[in-house]
Amino acid sequence: LQGAYFRVGEFSKAAQALDLLIEAEPHAAGYYKARGVAHLQVRRLLAANSDFDAYLKLNPDTPDRLEITKQMEAIQQWLAAVN
Repeated sequence: LQGAYFRVGEFSKAAQALDLLIEAEPHAAGYYKARGVAHLQVRRLLAANSDFDAYLKLNPDTPDRLEITKQMEAIQQWLAAVN
């Protein structure tokens, strides 16, 4: 379901579907990453950053660690610039 929402650009609905998946499987790292991306698309930057952090904690050896870390740094820079 969340994949269908992503395909049509319904990122808020995708995040809601992922909320349910995470509730059912709280240790499924990929769900946190996907929800982080959904949050990022609708400019929920703190929520995105939190989900990316959870993703990295659950999956510390992920091959995309550097990419996710850079995204988190970009979020922090943007938040610092607007405050």
